[in-house]
Amino acid sequence: MADLLKVTTPLTGTENSTRTNPIRENDPSIQNIVDPSKVVRPDGREGVSTDTQRKALNYESNYETFMQMVRDTPALTQMITDLIYSRMGIVVSSGMGENFTEEISNFMEMLKMTEGELVYFLKNQAASAVKFKGAFFNVLRQILDQASSVELRTSILDFLKRYNDMSAGPHLMNQIMQNLQNIRQSIPRSYGDTLAELMTKLYTGSEPGNTTANTAVLKNEIIPYLSKYVSATYDLGKARDWMTMLTLNIARYENGDKTAFLKSFSHLMSFASVREKLGDISPEQLGKILANTEFERATEQYTLLDKLTEILERGMNGTESSHEAKAVFANIINSLLLNESVYMPLLHLMVPADIGGRLMFSEMWIDPDDQPQNGGSNGEKEKQIRLFIKFDIKEVGYFEMILLSRDENVDMQLYYPEKLSAHKKTIQEGMSNIMERNGLRFQSLYTDVLQAPKTISEVFPKLYERMNAVNVRI
Repeated sequence: MADLLKVTTPLTGTENSTRTNPIRENDPSIQNIVDPSKVVRPDGREGVSTDTQRKALNYESNYETFMQMVRDTPALTQMITDLIYSRMGIVVSSGMGENFTEEISNFMEMLKMTEGELVYFLKNQAASAVKFKGAFFNVLRQILDQASSVELRTSILDFLKRYNDMSAGPHLMNQIMQNLQNIRQSIPRSYGDTLAELMTKLYTGSEPGNTTANTAVLKNEIIPYLSKYVSATYDLGKARDWMTMLTLNIARYENGDKTAFLKSFSHLMSFASVREKLGDISPEQLGKILANTEFERATEQYTLLDKLTEILERGMNGTESSHEAKAVFANIINSLLLNESVYMPLLHLMVPADIGGRLMFSEMWIDPDDQPQNGGSNGEKEKQIRLFIKFDIKEVGYFEMILLSRDENVDMQLYYPEKLSAHKKTIQEGMSNIMERNGLRFQSLYTDVLQAPKTISEVFPKLYERMNAVNVRI
């Protein structure tokens, strides 16, 4: 009988002989030998590229994954223009219900703007994209930069976080209701009906900061019920994913309670350095200051893109939508979310509009703190604004513009559709007149036919700087 603890019997020879294969030092046929005296990285195997090994071992960081998603996601400009230029035809053809055609018609009416209204809309969108803006937050930012006390820094950050969650209260409540609706559709009907009854106890019209009643229902009734459901069914499907999102939104919603926010502000004002900069501000005065920030004023009038998002969300989640329509809506929403990601260091704006009966869509990325590599003339880093603008005008074509602005000096590259190549001189003269009317002057102007659309990473190489940092994927 063969000795299974040893190797094998040779093909020739006696039964009690054993083949030995001693490992020779530096044997090229042996790879990945462990060296206990030092830490080494895996060496390459023949026939397998380093790229393949990295993907197989998932060494990519969160930021690299984000950049890959940016590269792989279809262009938002193309998707939105197809949707708007067809007057939401894909939505209508998917059969979204009786009143949905009227909603789309109202949205298309909202797109009609004059040139002055277009500028106003763009300014409002930029203001609503930056929450911590204004004199009050500038002073807090200055105190934070100069603070040597860990307790003071922690107090400022806690106040800002509570304000952020409080001002987002109505939005978070809508997200919670959507999470619960998704959970209800992902669990058996017998459990879903009970969850629906509990959902009726929630009120979605509460003012920002008025979270006590809804939080009590969520923490004392809905969360315990969902916990019992998981314990009874061991559900590891989609419902568990939605529950994870639900608990995150509930935590933020509870953190935005007005009483806790005012308590945080009271603790912040107990620091002498804060009172020295801000003076003695009462809670009533604080409320007036925050209500008059650019963000709050702009948010009140920020309805057009909210309506667009509502249409896209309804199209993606609607049971009447076709698979093709749902894929279009999902791609658009995914692209919107990528541009609002915490990893995106750029301000992203988009402008759907109907100017003088001509539909257009523009998308722009702005870096207000761009710095040239060579710095200024005195050796200091010189700040400049870098803009990347894509715009598509119906029946005219697709354009791209790259603009660098330093005070009143502008460098611009403008790429236009091939059918306008005969009008190059007219385009240059028109751009020069626009700059002069706005008190700007060209240092350089380059115009040419657009050969291939540019990517964000081509225009903003700083996007790749973070890849040099240690950022592992969890």
